[in-house]
Amino acid sequence: MIKVEIELDEQKIIDDGKYVPESILECLDDNFVRNGQQILEAEGFRRVYRDGGNVEKDFAILGKLILNFSKKKYFLPYTTKILWYNNHNSKDENNFIVEDWLEGFRKRGMI
Repeated sequence: MIKVEIELDEQKIIDDGKYVPESILECLDDNFVRNGQQILEAEGFRRVYRDGGNVEKDFAILGKLILNFSKKKYFLPYTTKILWYNNHNSKDENNFIVEDWLEGFRKRGMI
């Protein structure tokens, strides 16, 4: 299973006054679902999306979605968390390797 956890800073979005927080979430949800991924958790301005059942194919789709969103002006500046969870090669479904993609974007100077 592959999961991606994304959290947005609602207050920062509101304070900047450029975007509507709910619209950003709707855009995220629509894109992930339209590309065959599932919304595993939806709580406030935090989402957890998971693969649609074909891990090899969905690995690329999830990565592409995050990379595409990272280029949008309304995404990275307002994101507080992007965690990638992967347990594809584990026999324990609760044993995930976790990567902090937001930190990776910071190290690359994208934020």
